[in-house]
Amino acid sequence: MILPRRSPRRRRAAAATIALYVNAALLLGILAVMLGRDGAPNVSILPSARAADAPQVAGGGNIYVVPGQFSMSTFGIYLLDTDSQTLCAYKFDGAATNLRLIAARNYRHDRRLSHFNTSPDPREIEQMVDLERNSPRRAAGRGATGNDAAGHGHGADDAGKKVGDTDE
Repeated sequence: MILPRRSPRRRRAAAATIALYVNAALLLGILAVMLGRDGAPNVSILPSARAADAPQVAGGGNIYVVPGQFSMSTFGIYLLDTDSQTLCAYKFDGAATNLRLIAARNYRHDRRLSHFNTSPDPREIEQMVDLERNSPRRAAGRGATGNDAAGHGHGADDAGKKVGDTDE
């Protein structure tokens, strides 16, 4: 008995089918590797939203502890007591077996300062804002009256003043 020979067209179709099955098997293998990496027990194909790495604050009642980095190789914690309004800083030694107090401060009166150690001084900012508000360039855009929205006029004596100039 002689078996009929397959036509070349059928042989090419069978080879293409086998190649498609091999391709599908390889893709399934790649998917399994991607889903199983990093030892993640809960595998998800969807991307997950993650918060930025921020220091973890621990606290309860009125005392809070925040980790801190004081230099490239020095780490420690900040302790904030809101009842006594005190901030303390502790650092770990190199072996992290010893915790040492490096600073403590009561900030009760600090909060009452309006502008300590700031630059420029808030009064200078106020003068710059007033000068800009009263500048001739802004007055030219308002028409012939020279009055702004508050009804303030701009005379020639205001033109050309610099920050810090006074009418002496």
